[in-house]
Amino acid sequence: MKFVQPVSDVERANLNELYRNHPKHQVRRRAHAILSSLEGFAVNDISRLFNVDRNTVCTWLQLWELKGVPGLLQRHRPGRPCILAPIDVKRLAELVKEEPRQIKVASARLASETGKSFSLRTVTRTLKKLNLTYKRCRRSCKHKRDQKAFEQRYAILKVFLDAESKDQCSLYYFDESGFSLIPNVPYAWQVIGETLAIPSQHSRRLNVLGFLSQRGELHYSATEGKVTSEVVIAAFDDFIQQTDDDKPRVIVIDNASMHTSRLFREAQDKWLEKNVHIVRLPTYSPELNLIEILWRMVKYYWVNLSAYVDFDSLKEEVIRVLNDYGTKYEINFVD
Repeated sequence: MKFVQPVSDVERANLNELYRNHPKHQVRRRAHAILSSLEGFAVNDISRLFNVDRNTVCTWLQLWELKGVPGLLQRHRPGRPCILAPIDVKRLAELVKEEPRQIKVASARLASETGKSFSLRTVTRTLKKLNLTYKRCRRSCKHKRDQKAFEQRYAILKVFLDAESKDQCSLYYFDESGFSLIPNVPYAWQVIGETLAIPSQHSRRLNVLGFLSQRGELHYSATEGKVTSEVVIAAFDDFIQQTDDDKPRVIVIDNASMHTSRLFREAQDKWLEKNVHIVRLPTYSPELNLIEILWRMVKYYWVNLSAYVDFDSLKEEVIRVLNDYGTKYEINFVD
């Protein structure tokens, strides 16, 4: 077959619709091939145009002549039956849950139990269909916290957030974080077969004390010395002076030793006279202190890896990132 037979205006319109708007690119390509044949293009020309074998083009033309539009549509291809039956997939999920770090162990046990032979790629593909992915685990102390106290404090914070949205108070989250030349190891795109090495060495430590609000405000101070109660109190005094307004200021803090000392509690009474209120979080509840998100973003994403060449470069980079928060860098807490 060299050319397809002439078509009616309706058939040509249908072909044009398939070629321009069908969601499957295979169907669009076949319709384009039929239109090309109608315009006088030979089979060899169409073959070169679409970079397919000549026999493939002949098949498209024959299907059009025999069946019309249905002959161009994507046909169901059942393919090879799945190696793992639904009951095998369920068992695989159970085995991976028992030992989530090594799918080779789960694969070997499943093969032993079922007597079936399958590759690790099959196992990986099956796990992805189960909405499982391989990623870094996290350390957690959730099992140690008082869940009832956690929920109660969460409800209280929601009340303050609602009050802030009505401009009745200002809510801030306070915490300290340290930066040194021992970097937090992030994920990164790397050339296959090569490993991105980040310099690591013991060094001085830059301690940052920060007050963060969901409105994009960040107030911070940095020191290379030890963070003591006196240092924290000085940071609070500076912050209170910088944010002096008529609205109550509510500051969320954790139960670090510097925040529970006698000196801090005495200073807390003085701040209360300035309409500054302290809300203490239950132990092992970092999720409630939103400034933890800021520290994670700075350490894992925003600080350039090249800054770890020496301590002065790292210090300069951390200060740059913190100064640019709210403009170049921001966190959408709603999402």
